[in-house]
Amino acid sequence: MTPWRQEAVVSDRIKILQEIRAANDRLHTRFAEKLQVNYDLDRTLVSFQANKTKNGHRWYKYKEGFSSDLIRYVMHKFTLHSGCILDPFAGSGAALFTASELGVDSVGIELLPSSAEIIEVREILRTVEAQQMAEGIRRFRESLVWQRPGKSKSFPHIRITRGAFPSETEGELGRYLYEIERIHDDSLRRILFFAALCILEDVSYTRKDGQYLRWDYRSGRRVGKKPFHKGTIKSFTPAICAKLDQIAGDIYGDQLRFAELSGEQRAGEVQLLKGSCLDILPTLESESFDGIITSPPYCNRYDYTRTYALELAMMGISEGEIRALRQAMLSCTVENREKVDLGEK
Repeated sequence: MTPWRQEAVVSDRIKILQEIRAANDRLHTRFAEKLQVNYDLDRTLVSFQANKTKNGHRWYKYKEGFSSDLIRYVMHKFTLHSGCILDPFAGSGAALFTASELGVDSVGIELLPSSAEIIEVREILRTVEAQQMAEGIRRFRESLVWQRPGKSKSFPHIRITRGAFPSETEGELGRYLYEIERIHDDSLRRILFFAALCILEDVSYTRKDGQYLRWDYRSGRRVGKKPFHKGTIKSFTPAICAKLDQIAGDIYGDQLRFAELSGEQRAGEVQLLKGSCLDILPTLESESFDGIITSPPYCNRYDYTRTYALELAMMGISEGEIRALRQAMLSCTVENREKVDLGEK
């Protein structure tokens, strides 16, 4: 790039930044009387970080979520102690299940199948006979049946996920998936499948990073100029055993099972509506909710079908279905026109 061209590019960027600052100042001035600084909130409270030790919430590392403590704060702050709340971008269900713990009903809308799976499995675990289910999980975990020689189920890769696991890990994962398909108890089988979903990032060469998957240099893929070193890549068996122990312990162990219910307080009902909020919201009855608590996807064209590609692939979501999901999700947040296939990047 020639010096005069570089100078023109810098000048254009400065001009754009000045326009953004001016627009931000106008917006701030317009709503100055409504804006308040809330010193109760900090980064840990408003992000997923606070959920890392929370019973139920900690099973799946949902980085885009917010903490259950934030939901409690909001509900107490605005005296949402009864009725029903709506979360049109339900994600991993933090708002839904926290409301339930506080005795408030909730309705969530979620488009991404992997996120809907988190909510549905958590609802199964919230309503099953806890001791019996915990014992079933522990029996399967202690059997280590997937480490024995036997038939295996191939991981249903899509283009973006090929080569995501060390060969030994993919072999054990395939044996695990085959063995859980033989279990007759639908709820137990689904919970064991969910446990594997929870550890895919830990045992793979990938890491979720904003709008894409970062690939460790050990995968053999060259993505970007600077090699990415993920750190420890967990082996499958220790990772799945730890996750099964965690889930079993959380539903029937030393900790309270999901709850901070007191006395005779009822748990709120949780209802999940799967699909786009653009399609579902117009079908809901007017004035049927007492509050809306949500975190809308940012208007940044983030492609969560890429970020959660491993989970979607393991759930059997095809390339064509992922393209349709991509279109639906991006159309919720940016201009509503058809998006190009983003490929493997």
